[in-house]
Amino acid sequence: MRAGLLTEKISIYRTDIIQGEDGATNDIHTFITSTKAQVDSKAGDRTVVNDEVIYPFRVTFTVWRYVDIKEYTDNIMWDNAKYRVLSVMEDKANNRKIIETEKVNE
Repeated sequence: MRAGLLTEKISIYRTDIIQGEDGATNDIHTFITSTKAQVDSKAGDRTVVNDEVIYPFRVTFTVWRYVDIKEYTDNIMWDNAKYRVLSVMEDKANNRKIIETEKVNE
């Protein structure tokens, strides 16, 4: 992987679900790291979920292989938006991780 392609700064957060004494669950977002990444827009779509029109937007982030990131529990903050990590593919030959994400509509 060429370091010159890593032009965007991203922050990685991990979500832990904590159950309180009353049985209620709370999401705790913990900052893991900031790193440089290559960002590629994949696709946008129009979907109806629960009678609400949403526009899922998918983005691929490419980072160095040593970056600690996990599927489903981690989120990426980039360009003032939050992205849910859907999959992490490790490319050992090129020493990188390819991260497929979906923008979180909040």
